[in-house]
Amino acid sequence: MCRKKTRLIAYVVFLLSLLCSLSVALDYEGSVSAGSESQLHNRAHFAESPDETQASLRIRDVLRTVRSYLLHFIILCLSVAVIVVTWIHFSNRMEKRRFLTTTRLSILHRQVQRACRYVEKNYGDKELSGEKICEELVTGEAFLEALFHKDLGIGVADFINQVRVNNTKILLSAEPEISEEKICEKCGFADRAELERAFRKITGVSVKDYMKNMQSQNL
Repeated sequence: MCRKKTRLIAYVVFLLSLLCSLSVALDYEGSVSAGSESQLHNRAHFAESPDETQASLRIRDVLRTVRSYLLHFIILCLSVAVIVVTWIHFSNRMEKRRFLTTTRLSILHRQVQRACRYVEKNYGDKELSGEKICEELVTGEAFLEALFHKDLGIGVADFINQVRVNNTKILLSAEPEISEEKICEKCGFADRAELERAFRKITGVSVKDYMKNMQSQNL
């Protein structure tokens, strides 16, 4: 309930900031028109008051315009800052979490704990899937998938790939010369294409680039 309230407040702040930005943009156009009218008025006033120098009138107009624009600029910057911070916050929440340690499993749902431990023990099985895990745990596949998304923010298949990629990195550290076929055999990937796809999705680089980076760091 607390998370829902926080999310609702963030959405409201985001919308208000967006509306404020639009309002400032529209008000800015009005200020430009008002500034033009003010300049005309000052010129008329100058014509009626010969003692008032033209330079002083111009300075007064400039100061008035600067104050108006500065206020609009500050409000606009604050609104944009709130929008950016809110966007970053929710983007980070949506970002997929990396490999989970056993310590963190203690805060998860019991079924999720059991499923995570099962994956960590059987990630080398190429037939490992959400369906197979549910058969072992005697639970519903849709139910387990919902629990994974609720507790971890990712699905069962994504967690399996994370565990496999994590163990691939461990394997590469221990055996830098290991072939991709051997990695697939030990880590449960069906083929090299699946290995490359999962590895690049999680790490952002290919297996070969990761090995090159690791070798260059060891030099």
